[in-house]
Amino acid sequence: NLDAFVHEQRFKLIYQWRQQRASIDLACRTVCGPAQERSSLLNLSRSSRYGSMS
Repeated sequence: NLDAFVHEQRFKLIYQWRQQRASIDLACRTVCGPAQERSSLLNLSRSSRYGSMS
């Protein structure tokens, strides 16, 4: 089923992207400081979560 294949590929891509972003967030956390990082992280996850569903 092509639909299932496409869904699986997209899931893998999103998973990889989340893994990459997690390491970027970790780097930012050490550089920026907790308060700034937390607010930008909230905005990122809020916009990206609904953006990836469309």
